[in-house]
Amino acid sequence: MNFQCIATDGPSQTGFLQIKNEKVKTPGFLFPAEESYHPPSFAECFISSSTTKKYSPLITVGKNIFFKQNQQDQKTDINNHLVIPDALPESVKDYLQQFDRQQNKNIIMLSSDPTIASQRIKTNESALFIISNATQLFDNPKKFITYIASLREQINYDALLYTPSIATPETLGILTYIGCDLFDVTSAIIAARNQQFFLPQTIIETKKIVENPCHCPVCSQTKKHPSNFSFDQLLHHNYFMLHQELQIVRNAIKNNQLRDLIEQRIRFSPQLVTLLRHLDESEYDYVEKRTPVSMPESYILNATSRESGNRAEIKRFQHRVNSRYQKPKEKKILLLLPCSARKPYSFSKSHQRFQRAISKTKLPGVIHEVIVTSPLGLVPRELELTYPASSYDISVTGKWYEDEKLMIQQQLTTFLSNNTYDAIVSHLPKTLVQQIKTSEKPWHFSLTDNKATSKKSLQSLTAILNQILDRKQDQDYTSPSKSHQKKQQVHEIAAYQFGRTLATTLLKNSIVKGKYPYLKIFNENNQQLGMIPDQRGLISLTAEGGNKISHLSKYTVTIDTGFTVKGSILSPGVITADPSIRRGDDVLVNQGENFLGVGVATMNGSEMKKRSYGEAVNMRHKIKQ
Repeated sequence: MNFQCIATDGPSQTGFLQIKNEKVKTPGFLFPAEESYHPPSFAECFISSSTTKKYSPLITVGKNIFFKQNQQDQKTDINNHLVIPDALPESVKDYLQQFDRQQNKNIIMLSSDPTIASQRIKTNESALFIISNATQLFDNPKKFITYIASLREQINYDALLYTPSIATPETLGILTYIGCDLFDVTSAIIAARNQQFFLPQTIIETKKIVENPCHCPVCSQTKKHPSNFSFDQLLHHNYFMLHQELQIVRNAIKNNQLRDLIEQRIRFSPQLVTLLRHLDESEYDYVEKRTPVSMPESYILNATSRESGNRAEIKRFQHRVNSRYQKPKEKKILLLLPCSARKPYSFSKSHQRFQRAISKTKLPGVIHEVIVTSPLGLVPRELELTYPASSYDISVTGKWYEDEKLMIQQQLTTFLSNNTYDAIVSHLPKTLVQQIKTSEKPWHFSLTDNKATSKKSLQSLTAILNQILDRKQDQDYTSPSKSHQKKQQVHEIAAYQFGRTLATTLLKNSIVKGKYPYLKIFNENNQQLGMIPDQRGLISLTAEGGNKISHLSKYTVTIDTGFTVKGSILSPGVITADPSIRRGDDVLVNQGENFLGVGVATMNGSEMKKRSYGEAVNMRHKIKQ
């Protein structure tokens, strides 16, 4: 039994579980291998307490895994559950743990007690972990989230989690997003017994249905009201609802849209909202590690709820602006601008008008444009090409809510503590500024009629900036050249991407050419070191660029010397990988002690070392030998 991952989306994954000679899609449902429950034609995997040739592929589980197995149970996939008391001497515990691992090759049943579970999975490489008492654990959202995240961090990425009895159409998406892989149809059976009717976002008693909204094969083939359905009809309707939601979830994972889906699905359940909030707030590191730094050009992050603002990519962007970004030293005046519907902002008509107004000032090169937006907070102009700043959409009502104001105030406070300006100009509504203003420096307001792009407001913006520049004449301001500004922008993208040390090393003695946003980096010998393709918003290194920074040993993947690299790097060949690597990062590849080339990570750093299957790095360039 082994698992092959084909796609991930945050902590969720989809792929194939190999059971003997058959493949089972994941995430997936296990159906009881019993005639009384009439498994449907679309059932992909079965579960039973005994072996049978009628249903396949089949996972067999003992009738009671906590006690000594009888002769029949000894043929099942799950062995005895061994609990080792802490009071035993270490030598005895080590022996028992080793014995336990030898007895449990494929599937392990875990206690819902995290301490016992952690003890049981030490160095265990089983393919499937089943969480006992999952229903009770699920009733406590915080404990459930902590348990799953902790468990996922301890087991191999290739291992699967089976959470019995808790999946419904409503919960399936968030359970998968948290990191669960296999489920069963217990909820459908119980609901059918209780005359309950599954819908995508809720469960309703059949007698409360006024009109049947479902067109599944069962409902479309009968004119009967659901309250008159037989047990078999209601059961198969519920089966179909689970299967339909499963297909939606699988598609969402492959299209990087599972988070969008669950933010819709949880709205009908306070418990599910609580689950997601605990995941975002308490297990940020767990989710962030599994969240890519860049997305396909067509992807849009739809920030449509309070929970959207807690997404890992948004929190990571805010953190990197605070910890990695520094304004160019020539920028002396901070100009706060509103966001635009079109991304990147520079491509919008409103921001082109802002930039024309700035260009009419005496020293436009000393003015630093920073965009104020929800849910990101602050976006320095240099970072507008990076994800998620380049690819998000929000509901625009013209009103700022209190949690948005507080978030922006916190971001601005940190930003101003890291970056010093001689003056601050706000081209924002005064109602917002009154809430976010934190600096002791005097603020200047350029908005005259509450419309940022009106002729009057734009003229006011130019005039106020010139007035400030006139008062600062004795400070010897100089406007940097366009080529220098390009280099500064690329430097800050590199700092956001790799950290400041690598960015400074990469840009040292370099030249930046090209028309924004298609910028290219060259060294003094006119060798290209990297470029910024608009679809990524990050620097794509060449082999020469990677070689220039390879001695710093950051964002590095080291592979085995026992093979010749002709294409992608597969995870079994990875010896070490920088744990700070995220999917979508440009990485430096060493073969042994020698620099080999550069590529794009298709897994995070820890995943590269733990997965036994799949592409770890998509190689772009190899160094010429």
